[in-house]
Amino acid sequence: MEREGLAWTHRACSTVLQAFGKAGRLNAALQLIGEMEQRGISPDHIDYLTLIGACARGKKNGTRAGDRGGSEQALELLQRMQDKGPVPDIRHYTAAMKVCVTEGDSAKAVNIFRSMRDQGIKPNAHSWGALLDAIGKAGQVAEMMAWYGEMLASGGVKPNIIMMTTLLDNAGKAGEPGIVERIWRDMLDRQLEPDVKSYNTRISCYATANQPDQAEGVLAEMCQSAAVKPNAFCFNSLMQAYINDKRLDEAERIIGRMRAAGVEPDFCTWRVIIHAADELGDIKKADGLYCDALSSKAINPYRPQLSNAIKDPVGSTLPVGTVHVLVAPCVADGSTQAG
Repeated sequence: MEREGLAWTHRACSTVLQAFGKAGRLNAALQLIGEMEQRGISPDHIDYLTLIGACARGKKNGTRAGDRGGSEQALELLQRMQDKGPVPDIRHYTAAMKVCVTEGDSAKAVNIFRSMRDQGIKPNAHSWGALLDAIGKAGQVAEMMAWYGEMLASGGVKPNIIMMTTLLDNAGKAGEPGIVERIWRDMLDRQLEPDVKSYNTRISCYATANQPDQAEGVLAEMCQSAAVKPNAFCFNSLMQAYINDKRLDEAERIIGRMRAAGVEPDFCTWRVIIHAADELGDIKKADGLYCDALSSKAINPYRPQLSNAIKDPVGSTLPVGTVHVLVAPCVADGSTQAG
């Protein structure tokens, strides 16, 4: 602090702690806390909340940086608060459970949740949601639904659309269409209006389960709804369902259906269908799709990994290096994410 010309005040220390947290320099933050305590300066609730949230080690570059300690470090910070103050409140426990979500560590999330209740803190929708998501992300769908049942039995929290969509998403990714439909009926019975993400999650579930006909049924329901309209991710999930079922012709027709619905095919649309054609050895179809993508001008198309010759719209073979090779996978919101 002295080297930076800063006085030892709580405000100055808090600013530095938040900077350390954002950069993922948790060890430096803990060292600073020790120096603060030697000078009679204590971190406050906000300081600890920032640092607990910063423990998460995500896949994006920003959260891979530094020495983030994950859920173990979040637990250490909670314990430090309990030992030295200030006493953690529901925000700190919930933040720690959200760190567990990023790791799929359901056991630690359950322990944190129980510890919170043991301290006499009543869970709210955010803390319940974090617990359910951590368990679901670990693939433990039956346990997730058991905890959901306990939440309902407690009578203290009513599920909202965000929580229900979280349940749908985790059950869908686990390949449990029966549980997905049960959650969906429960959501409708509670008069919770499904949004685009809810429908997309349900369609994606059937794609995972290789059930394109059921995915078509969900799309039909969506089209009949006055509240929501299909987006690119919805059609992309349906396309993936057909590809998973080895029905490439139906998958290709999704592009025309998107355009008829006023939805422009996006990067993920072209990536999925071109690679599907390429992997099946249908180079002619892959080339035709590439030309369609190029003429749309909506994206920068790319060379499928197995294709030897990609042509431009007038039939000229493009030299290697003129086409971007984009291999980043598509994520739930339709964006891309570096591996």
